[in-house]
Amino acid sequence: MNKNLTKILLCCAALIWGAGCEKPSAFMENSEVPTDINITGLTYSEVVNARAYSEITSSIPTYNSEGIPCVFEILSVRTADGELDPSYLDSVYIASAVLDTLEKIAVEDTAVVVIDGDTVEQEVPVYKVPIIDPAKAGQIYIKDNNMFKEGDYYFTVQARPATDRDDMSNAKVFEDAFHLNVMPLLPSGLTYDVVQHNLVVGQEGSASAAPKVMFAKDQVEEYDFRYELTGYADTLVIDSLTGAISLHPDYTISKNEIYSPTIRLISNITDEYVDFEFTAEDFLLVVSNEALELNAGPLLPLAVVYSPFGQNLVVGEGTWTTTPDVSSGNPSVTFSLGTEHDKFQINGETGALSLNPAYVLDLPEGEEALIVYPEIIVTSKVSYEEQTYAEVVKIAISLEPYTPPREVFNFFYPSLATKDYYSLVAVQKGGLGSGVYWKYKGATAGPGDLAAEDRPESVTDNTPIHMHNIVYGPARSPEHDSWMIMKEQNLSQYASGFDLSAIFWMKNDFAAYQTDGRVAADMEIYVTDNYTGDVSTTNWTQVNDIIKFKIEGQGDEYTGTPYPGDQAGPDPDNAKHPERATYQKWLRYELDLGPYKDQTKFTFALRYKTYFTGDLTEVIRTDTGEVGVADFSNSSGKFFISDINYKAVEQVDGI
Repeated sequence: MNKNLTKILLCCAALIWGAGCEKPSAFMENSEVPTDINITGLTYSEVVNARAYSEITSSIPTYNSEGIPCVFEILSVRTADGELDPSYLDSVYIASAVLDTLEKIAVEDTAVVVIDGDTVEQEVPVYKVPIIDPAKAGQIYIKDNNMFKEGDYYFTVQARPATDRDDMSNAKVFEDAFHLNVMPLLPSGLTYDVVQHNLVVGQEGSASAAPKVMFAKDQVEEYDFRYELTGYADTLVIDSLTGAISLHPDYTISKNEIYSPTIRLISNITDEYVDFEFTAEDFLLVVSNEALELNAGPLLPLAVVYSPFGQNLVVGEGTWTTTPDVSSGNPSVTFSLGTEHDKFQINGETGALSLNPAYVLDLPEGEEALIVYPEIIVTSKVSYEEQTYAEVVKIAISLEPYTPPREVFNFFYPSLATKDYYSLVAVQKGGLGSGVYWKYKGATAGPGDLAAEDRPESVTDNTPIHMHNIVYGPARSPEHDSWMIMKEQNLSQYASGFDLSAIFWMKNDFAAYQTDGRVAADMEIYVTDNYTGDVSTTNWTQVNDIIKFKIEGQGDEYTGTPYPGDQAGPDPDNAKHPERATYQKWLRYELDLGPYKDQTKFTFALRYKTYFTGDLTEVIRTDTGEVGVADFSNSSGKFFISDINYKAVEQVDGI
């Protein structure tokens, strides 16, 4: 077989290989391969404007190697200052052609032939032919988080025919074959350690702190750039080197002002820029004539807390209420009355109230006091924004000292008929239909009068919901994980003078056990103050072990949610309590919210979670180990939830 024929066979074989033909299984031991290939003209398209330290892929190069794909190696990389350390190549890969063998080109291994009049079978010669997979030969790939910062790089590449295997006699070196141009990595973020900065007119050295620049890659150690402001040219000045912001020397003030500017970072190398737009929650400049007390909170408080909540003002004594706590916001505020101007006067700086000297108390016969809930208006000294706060203080006006009755607020009693007060998150739904997946059932399916003691008159629909993990046809329970997440609530408004609790009712039904007696699924209970919208990135605290319950709201109180199901059969977790009879009964649960009083974004969640693999289709339900035959014996459990209620009960004299 001559050299040219071999090349033809190689090309044909490569085409066959690329078409995905099945490999034959037998082959001859030898076949001729091309030799003395002269490789010339290796050329890459240069890569320009790549980003520092980021993933980079070159084009596939062109070259002349008489049709034979090549094996490549990067020998070195340099800049204008010289050759770089070999460690730069640790993140660099160059593709090469792969030499393989076409294992069979004959259809059959044997044939029937006639020799000297006899019909015999003999082996048909099968030729071993080399085949080469080009495999994007010569393409250069640089991994993410590499060592290549901004600059120009030149790669020296060696190429040799794939047919030479380990023979380097035909290898050819191409110096500076590939040119890579890398641009600076643009910043990904800009932050200030202190969110609120006070710029005082006429005060020397009054300026914000310098910001911190963030990049998507940790390798960035220095960055040649400058700062600019995109607006407020007559008001603010930014230091181009540090990013600190001060007042324009010609600025004059008529009243306090606030700014959340857009800051531009400009590369001194390329003049590329990135704009960072700030909100008041990210970065706030407060301009004033005199220094103001600032903090990192909102300009208006999240809660106005008088302690105690109920207070007594006696006509003629000239006494004042306590001052409110507004520490959940910026302390630079003033106070005014929103209602009851005839009855009270308020200290604009402290928020304490006293009786209007001109007010005359006229009590109905038999009444000891007039109970009033004045609205309080809080105004920011910083931005002049104002907000009205209702039912933050209860004042009993009397002629003699009087103790106001204890107040009860059912401050969050959501309807479960719609998703206005909660959201559902399916992590692993398992094919459940809408009829069993967190389904609203209507008031008649709830606990009814059992929950009446906790239910205020304003709540007319106790709105139960259920979650049932079963798929019909044939009946089975799939692996399942889903969440019911209540709308966040601000508990800080009751941080002082109240006992807080979360109350709800739940019933467990149709709960099977796994074959060893363990629970198949449970309703896990969680709380958090930082729900991100993603259950997997939220810091949850499970509270099943500390929550308390009473069976049908009466009798003994137990700590910890009960084991689901009828409590029968083997008990490998030592958690079943058949004597309690909690199965298929409404249980009143109560969680003490005292540990979470300071949370402004308290979130309560229920999670239906299965504990088996695959489908639950057969269970043990008796002490004798017999397979249960009751309806829904393949169900991992059904839970009804009703009357979710956050309650604040006023403390009287600290009790």
